[in-house]
Amino acid sequence: MLKVFIKFIAILCTISFVSNGTSSYGATKTWSSALDGYWDDPAKWNDGTVPVAVDEVEVSVDGIYTITVDNGSAVRSLTLGGAGSKFNLSLPSGQTFTVNPATPGTIVKKIPYPSGVPWIGDMVYDVSDKTVWLLAGSQTVLDKFMQIDETGAVLKTVPNSTFWINHGSELAFDGANLWATSYGWSNGVPQSYIYKIDPLTGSVATSFPCPASSTGGFCEGITWDGSQLWSATSDNRNLVSYTTNGTLQSLFLNEFSTIGTNTHLSYHSSLRCIIAFHDGVNLIDPATGATMASNISIYPYSSGWDSHNNWRANNSTQEIEVVYLGF
Repeated sequence: MLKVFIKFIAILCTISFVSNGTSSYGATKTWSSALDGYWDDPAKWNDGTVPVAVDEVEVSVDGIYTITVDNGSAVRSLTLGGAGSKFNLSLPSGQTFTVNPATPGTIVKKIPYPSGVPWIGDMVYDVSDKTVWLLAGSQTVLDKFMQIDETGAVLKTVPNSTFWINHGSELAFDGANLWATSYGWSNGVPQSYIYKIDPLTGSVATSFPCPASSTGGFCEGITWDGSQLWSATSDNRNLVSYTTNGTLQSLFLNEFSTIGTNTHLSYHSSLRCIIAFHDGVNLIDPATGATMASNISIYPYSSGWDSHNNWRANNSTQEIEVVYLGF
């Protein structure tokens, strides 16, 4: 049944813009064994490198041991203790140890574009395997989908042969399939569709018209919440949810003041909220459509939410930027 709401109900989703020490970005470093040692000894850490300020650190291996911070250190977050761990964190006189989450809106990582790629239209982060899907190509034609890991290494490249998936298109990923919006006109007729894409081949498995409330509306932004898709629609600045066959589920009227090709959506699975990147960063309650502004101003935008940060393309510098959002 279609549900229609007008936005005036108080927000229900759980939102906090104060970092609680667990929202962080960087590598996850773990103390590797229940042996005494020095914090700045690379051999003591799981990946052979000492934690830095953008890393989150876990010290939870079972045993009785002492870790000495002899040269001072700073990390983004620190998780201490396991079921059988009894350890001391020793801080000699004159040394400092800082747990300091980044300021929301801070770029915490930059990754060069893959070789031979001058332009990225959009990207979406796959939380299940910590990879990023790109809609990439040149400034005129986005002719490929690429999967990269968090270091920027290319894992897969498949062709994008759909003409209407190009500049102005946005991406979502449902754990098995890519989804893309279209943008453009043919003989004055808007080509506004949602495409389901096989990530193994790049071919379109199915498509259906954007579930806008009137003819001529484009879907701007797309995200997957675990059971259905969401988009903003340009005709009446609405927010809509719909099934994977295009059946409209929810409609929030006049959700946005403006809608454009720089509108991107993501889903925060922990807070169970839609993240809207447009004229700032806002969280939207999917049950009521009520909005809470984050007071974070970042640009450019993309759909690449990794549960802590927004992955975005900077086509001016040809770098992927990872921006800490603080919720």
